[in-house]
Amino acid sequence: MRVPASAVVMTLVVAVPFGFAIRDTLEGNDAQSQQDRAAAEVRAEQDRFHAQELARQQAEYEHENQRTADRQAMFASLIGSTPGTLGARFGAQVGEPAPADFDANLSAIDHVEDRLEDGANHGLQLHGDGAIASVSFTIGDAHCAELRTIVDRAWGPSHDDIWLDTAHHRRASLGGLLCVLHFDEYADDPMWAKAVMPALIGKTPAEAQRLLGKPTVPLDEPSLSWYLPGPAAGRNSTELRAEVTDGRIRSLIATTNVSTDAAGRLLDAMAKRLGGPWGGREGVYEWPKHQVAVTYSDSLFTVISGAAADEP
Repeated sequence: MRVPASAVVMTLVVAVPFGFAIRDTLEGNDAQSQQDRAAAEVRAEQDRFHAQELARQQAEYEHENQRTADRQAMFASLIGSTPGTLGARFGAQVGEPAPADFDANLSAIDHVEDRLEDGANHGLQLHGDGAIASVSFTIGDAHCAELRTIVDRAWGPSHDDIWLDTAHHRRASLGGLLCVLHFDEYADDPMWAKAVMPALIGKTPAEAQRLLGKPTVPLDEPSLSWYLPGPAAGRNSTELRAEVTDGRIRSLIATTNVSTDAAGRLLDAMAKRLGGPWGGREGVYEWPKHQVAVTYSDSLFTVISGAAADEP
């Protein structure tokens, strides 16, 4: 039977799209394949992002762990094997001559906070002859507990975060604003009371130097100064300043920082040395016979000797 031409044309018309569809399916160009491919690309992109994020977090974790390890190693290097002593990396202790590279070694310390006044990362006081009076590092509150744990582990428990090297009268303390690790020398209360009232009134600067050693400024300055050991319960050095008029020392002023309890003990030590109890008004204690007065306010303990003690 002869097939009509229209039927052949219709068959071709219908078959061609199906052929294209079969071809697209075989070649992956059909709609479903395109959707599947797009979805796969989205998943792959998500997987790449997730892998990158995990890698970033891992790198950050490892970096922070390394920073913590470096910081703890640095903290441990600040302290010596004996309580109250500087680490061996510095090559000297308070009371000893400062090596030529001492300040550079201090500046090389990292993971500590800059001191606000000058941008340095440490505090350093030197006696007039170049010996070390005190060294301090501002640790910062964020890592204070971490350092305290390291120091406790190395030196054992402290009294009020103060560790003493009793053999050499050296001391380390931790605390204060921004958590300062401070190394200096100390004296017991009777010795401190003696040290802050040297017999210098009326003496020349040269005579003062023979008694106390070289001051921190030239002898021809109108105000001379020395660093003395701090009181046993204190946390920093004592500064003694001598005011000079017409070539003679007119008055002495010694200052240090102590707690209220420690201030009471220092007053007792001074009273024993000067003979008899003190008199005066609240916050001001006086021994007029000896031209000595003491003021105590906001933890600052000040001993004034000589003419200035008679001034209101």
